[in-house]
Amino acid sequence: MRLRFPNGEGIDYDLQLFEEIVEPIDRRLGTVQALIGRNPEFADMTDAHDVAEHLIGVVLAAAQAYFVTAARYHGISKSQVLPMGPTHPSGHSIARLINHGANFWKHADEWDWDSSDPRREAILSAFRAVGIDHAERVPLSCLLIAVVGDRRARLRDLVPLMDGWRAALEAAHPDCD
Repeated sequence: MRLRFPNGEGIDYDLQLFEEIVEPIDRRLGTVQALIGRNPEFADMTDAHDVAEHLIGVVLAAAQAYFVTAARYHGISKSQVLPMGPTHPSGHSIARLINHGANFWKHADEWDWDSSDPRREAILSAFRAVGIDHAERVPLSCLLIAVVGDRRARLRDLVPLMDGWRAALEAAHPDCD
């Protein structure tokens, strides 16, 4: 929900909630990434890479929920709003890439990799477009870097991108208050 003031500014309570969720997860991710960089053998023994992937997946799913909430608030479908907002150099919208990452995290373990699945193929195609092979050991870490555009990407770096997405949504649907 977004509260607007007469001067045009406002408060996006759902984005603030996202930021509150991201803050402790981002701290934990930083600790895990530091361990991976400092002691790779121990990180392998303790599945630190998997921990990092799950932390990122949780946040991508929270971002996906934000997109759904905002779309519903504006009375339109998620599929209509995902193309909006900032765009990756590959041509994919950042929102769509985040959505694909969330779906990958939620569903990859249940996929039958020996059969065709159009939704899985859409996700993998988007990953390939940004330079990620799904067999990559840390595809969500790579996605975060690709989306944010920085090798030192943090989960909190998604917030300005999501804010830009919301601004595009509101520009396209200004009549919703």
